Amino acid sequence: MRPFHILNFILLLSFQVIGNAATFIPLSFEQQVNESYGAIKGKYISSVYKKLPDGEVVTESIFQISKFSGIKNHEIINKNNFKIIYPGGKWQGILYHVDGSPQFEKGKEVILLLSKTSHGFVPTNLTLGKYEIIKKQGSELIKSSLFPNHPRLGSIKPNDVSDIFTKYFGTPLVPVNHDKFVYKGNVKKERRGKYSNIHSSKRKPASEDYLEEEESENDYGLFGIIILFALLGFFSAYSMKPDRKK
Repeated sequence: MRPFHILNFILLLSFQVIGNAATFIPLSFEQQVNESYGAIKGKYISSVYKKLPDGEVVTESIFQISKFSGIKNHEIINKNNFKIIYPGGKWQGILYHVDGSPQFEKGKEVILLLSKTSHGFVPTNLTLGKYEIIKKQGSELIKSSLFPNHPRLGSIKPNDVSDIFTKYFGTPLVPVNHDKFVYKGNVKKERRGKYSNIHSSKRKPASEDYLEEEESENDYGLFGIIILFALLGFFSAYSMKPDRKK
């Protein structure tokens, strides 16, 4: 039996695994949305491993997103390179396994419920926040990746998804209308519409409004200074003219 123990010890040294167990309960879709910051619909591209400043090893996955809800426009810097993180990964030959962390298939489109942290966006409740897309009779349903056979989470209708997103995020899933987000000044104020109180795909960031206001005030100030100097020059020239004798 001794050689067997030695072999195990060698394997343990050459390939270490650190794991955490997790238990999930099938929360309703509405409750999960209520706990989330926003949602995206996108295709999985690739992943890399990173180590956070606090020492936690995480996986950073990249998505090409086509639609979003709840997330602000300026938080989508590049729709073809949208990043999320979740615990677990491989670092310096050690595999850090976390039960419940999501797994993705390259090129496959999913819907993710996301929470926002200081390090970036994280799937809400890990795999519980991942939903796969099913196409049936011309309609696009979604199902829980973790509970695909659950009576309520295994087949959610698109109207129900839209209604719940609108209730908690202010909009349904809407298309991303920019490849890369760039702040712009002098943008015309747009008429408030159905989703104006929430960050929709066409809504300007608040910083743009401040920028416009500041530029307008600067324009008026400059114009006033020009008028003041013109008047001073006029009065100066007039006062220097010799008095004409009658």
